[in-house]
Amino acid sequence: MITERIAVISDIHANYWALKEVLRNIKIRKIDTILNLGDSLYEPLDPKGTFDLLSKNNIKSISGNQDRFILENAYNSTSIPTLEYVKNCIDDNVLNWLKKIPFDLTYNNIYCCHGNPVNDSIPLLEKN
Repeated sequence: MITERIAVISDIHANYWALKEVLRNIKIRKIDTILNLGDSLYEPLDPKGTFDLLSKNNIKSISGNQDRFILENAYNSTSIPTLEYVKNCIDDNVLNWLKKIPFDLTYNNIYCCHGNPVNDSIPLLEKN
């Protein structure tokens, strides 16, 4: 029986250096597939470098609420320093990637979402 080894990552928040170490460890563990549950690029660290690492490593990504936030404000001026920093670091290639990554996905019977199946801003187990 062949078993696929899957790693699930999430909430990278533009931390290129942490992602680089996680990917190094994933390689050592001979992981076959990496699923990224979103919130990849929003924080004042290295959004573009993080995008480049995600792209080069064939990572299956979905969108998180912060990824959506970047897209919703990509062409609007805001007073949010972190958002303005991120927007200044990324280009149209990154924005096109953000537009293409899905809200959710199912991979080998594993359902993946950021937050919960209907709202990426509300945790799965949060009770009202």
